[in-house]
Amino acid sequence: MNKFLIFNLLFSSFLLGKGYSPESLTGLTIRYNEIEIVNGQEEDLGWQEGRFSDNILSAWDHDEGGEISEPYTYRKTGESTGTLRIEESGEVYEALLTFTSDKSGNGTWTEKDFDGEFGGRLIFEIIDGSNGPVPGTGGGTTTNPVGGGKSPESLTGLTIRYNEIEIVNGKEEDLGWQEGRFSDNMLSAWDDDEGGEISEPYTYRKTGE
Repeated sequence: MNKFLIFNLLFSSFLLGKGYSPESLTGLTIRYNEIEIVNGQEEDLGWQEGRFSDNILSAWDHDEGGEISEPYTYRKTGESTGTLRIEESGEVYEALLTFTSDKSGNGTWTEKDFDGEFGGRLIFEIIDGSNGPVPGTGGGTTTNPVGGGKSPESLTGLTIRYNEIEIVNGKEEDLGWQEGRFSDNMLSAWDDDEGGEISEPYTYRKTGE
């Protein structure tokens, strides 16, 4: 089971009227950072992102070298708490989540497989959601903030998923799916060569409709 499944991504007041944890994770994109505790020492596993549909969690898996999808269950356990569970092929992952705001939180996670039991803590932030405002945008922006098939005036506040196909000697090579987050002048994304997230300056200019 892949550790990206571990998000305790479960809390967002824009899916609920009271408290922070949502009734459902459907439509959310959550960015999370797992810290594994081994022999009393913390090991930072880096930031990842996952997208939740009705019962499927999709995310990039570095071991597999591509995107994978796995079934999950989520249960709201309190006004600001929830449990995420993934169980498949004898492996079980469970995260106990606490939402400390409408767009972020923390929790603990455990994973059991044929090699033993692992665990640690995590932090997360909700970066997108089809059922409410995207955190950090000031409200009102959904997963399709452009709309109408028109190019935006700015990329600020957007998260974009893309797939690059490189052409080498006339042949196509699929480089896989990635996601990038745009602030005012910086683009942040995972870099496989660096083994972590990097941020770089960018410029964008609207050239037509």
